[in-house]
Amino acid sequence: MKLIPSTTDVFIDRDLTSIQYTVSIPHKTDKKKNEIDIYTLLAAYTVPLIEVLELRMKSCKNKLIQANEIDYSDAEGYIEYSINGEKGVFNASSFNAMKDAVKALSNHSWDEYLSNKLWINQTLKALFDAPLYMPRRVKEFTYNQLISVLCNAATN
Repeated sequence: MKLIPSTTDVFIDRDLTSIQYTVSIPHKTDKKKNEIDIYTLLAAYTVPLIEVLELRMKSCKNKLIQANEIDYSDAEGYIEYSINGEKGVFNASSFNAMKDAVKALSNHSWDEYLSNKLWINQTLKALFDAPLYMPRRVKEFTYNQLISVLCNAATN
């Protein structure tokens, strides 16, 4: 499909000259809309997702181990700590959610994984912590498609 230049308009007012360029895009209706098979996408990204979750778990553990001071802790496993004056939080339920998400991804339990918002939220946090680590494309899927699927699962 080729873009067809249509018009170029120049608008001049007292302080600004604007150029507007219009391109016509012919409709292609002989092809189905590109719909994502969510399960195939998750299967393709399983290994990188597990790796970023494990990196986040390791980072959480290491920060807690390096803590100079425990500022607060409770029976639920919520711990506020300091490392050289910088505050941090370790939440055992979030940590355990990451472990369970890894298990679900390893077992290809896609429906269970997608229905657990805490697992999805922890996965998104792990992805935001390590964006350069993630491959931009795995098979026919892009990183942006993965993020869209996970954000949709987190909000629905």
